[in-house]
Amino acid sequence: FFFKATLLQQVSELLQSIKGQLDAAYAIVDDLESSIRPILKELEELQEKIKSMEHVEEISRQVQQLKKKLAWSWVYDVDRQIEDLALKIEKLKGRIPTCQAKIDRQV
Repeated sequence: FFFKATLLQQVSELLQSIKGQLDAAYAIVDDLESSIRPILKELEELQEKIKSMEHVEEISRQVQQLKKKLAWSWVYDVDRQIEDLALKIEKLKGRIPTCQAKIDRQV
């Protein structure tokens, strides 16, 4: 009986010790979780900033593409205007002999 009682006493003390260690471990975990929260919040904010920057970069790329398209559109428009003016010049050159003949008759 004495042996069993001593053994029970040792087991009880061991369980108390383990409970104390678990309580200490839980306290440490709580402290670590508390200290990590601001870091996690900062990390989330940084991730949002990264997403925002990626969006800004995408918009910037689109703006560059649109600028290039606008430049080429302007080039094509000017080229078309030049062709139209060249046709008008050719028509006017064709009228030069007629106009010159009228001038010669009046002189």
